[in-house]
Amino acid sequence: MFDRNSALAGAATVILGTIIGGAGVLYYAGSPSRAEPSSLTQTERDSMLAATDGMSETQMAENQMEPPVSQADRNFLDFTTPDLAEAAPGQNLTRHGCVKPEEPTWATNAPPEDAQQVLLLKALYDNSRYENIVQTSSCPCEVEYPSWDEADASYQALVASRGLDEIPVMRDEVSRLVRRNLKASIDICKVWRGR
Repeated sequence: MFDRNSALAGAATVILGTIIGGAGVLYYAGSPSRAEPSSLTQTERDSMLAATDGMSETQMAENQMEPPVSQADRNFLDFTTPDLAEAAPGQNLTRHGCVKPEEPTWATNAPPEDAQQVLLLKALYDNSRYENIVQTSSCPCEVEYPSWDEADASYQALVASRGLDEIPVMRDEVSRLVRRNLKASIDICKVWRGR
């Protein structure tokens, strides 16, 4: 009557029909039979349709909105670990992951006619950090990118003792010192980072 292959095919068809939800025609042993949808599902559908018939579009939109946030939710402490590979807003990261400190505000907001003063400050900063790298023979972020406070204090002392007129001459002197330490500091940082 039934062979093994048709019994397996029929069982697979029944399982597949059940998974799909009973919608469609099932064929078992060559005779089609209509699968009835679940009465519970049909009842749920009817109740949902009846509930939405009397609602306007604004009421439906209000029902779909998220519930208001309570004060307890606003005060919730977030203990997720931040992604350390990304800089925080306002921070400038180097390619090695060091955070560059912000320049003094007077240097950032300096007008173009004060460019020589800003260049002297940057030369003093670079000279200080390159000398520190050479002296310590290491290149951690704190040494490679220190605070601008020391360079700013050196700049203020130089300008107070020698005056604004000599800024181009002072910048040239400091730039020579920077060039002298630059190659050695780059080599130390390459070795220190294992490159």
